[in-house]
Amino acid sequence: MGDQKLIVFKTVAETLSFSKTADQLFVSQPAISKSIRELEIEFGLQLFHRKGNKITLTNDGKRLKKQVDYILAQYQELYSQVASLKNSFPTHVKLGASTTISQYVLPQLLPQFKKSFPFIELELLNGNTQKIEKEVLKQNIELGFIEGQSQNKQLKYQFFMKDELVLIAHHSNPICKKDTLSTAEFLTIPIVLREIGSGSLQVIQHVLQEKKIKLRDLNIEMHLGSTESIKKYLEHSQCLGIVSIQAIQSELKEGTFKIIDLENIAFERNFYFITSHGNNKPYVEKLIQFILCQHNL
Repeated sequence: MGDQKLIVFKTVAETLSFSKTADQLFVSQPAISKSIRELEIEFGLQLFHRKGNKITLTNDGKRLKKQVDYILAQYQELYSQVASLKNSFPTHVKLGASTTISQYVLPQLLPQFKKSFPFIELELLNGNTQKIEKEVLKQNIELGFIEGQSQNKQLKYQFFMKDELVLIAHHSNPICKKDTLSTAEFLTIPIVLREIGSGSLQVIQHVLQEKKIKLRDLNIEMHLGSTESIKKYLEHSQCLGIVSIQAIQSELKEGTFKIIDLENIAFERNFYFITSHGNNKPYVEKLIQFILCQHNL
């Protein structure tokens, strides 16, 4: 369970003996020595002091031991979740996710679930936050993933992960010469935003309200129905856009878009799992825990 070299290191660190570790792990003592040597080369650290037949942990070794204990505990939790899930999951599970999460977050997490549970068929509905909340309430989907500020009392919200919406411009836009905009400048420059009902727009509206700014105070050129549409629009205009930082990782590396900071304004938000209060199916909570475990690894 977990990386074999880490297991070897943990065991040697606890027994302070290559021979005892070999006996416990049912491998040869030279294999244990080789594994530790490879780990030290890989990390560029000396993990043990060696004096005759005695070994002790170095300070670097002690620090690594704490990290390895945590990592292997996470592996243990993950495998426990897998074992539990195999005994309790149906063969078909309906999920729903708001646009940003379905396009940029879940594609990194759900393949691990399918790898662990190939016999479970996942069906994923995509829509804005408002739509996903409605589908959960109608029990058309069993678990939703949403963004935004809405809090429907008929729904149960559970924290998933943090996100940030950032102001971006295409690299061809002259405004990229600036790193920061004042609020006054921000209000005058044409901007493209997501559609009414999207979680992204709810967050933008909520943050601006706290700054005594209304949406109508902005120079909104257009509302578009997806983040990809906004990115494409910015390629052919000198507008600004506000999108999730999750959605532009590759473009930032390539230099296609630039993030422009706003003075005293940050569009931070949380992503949530949502279920209806009447949904007490145990496997839904187990699915949530599995995804959280994968996300935190």
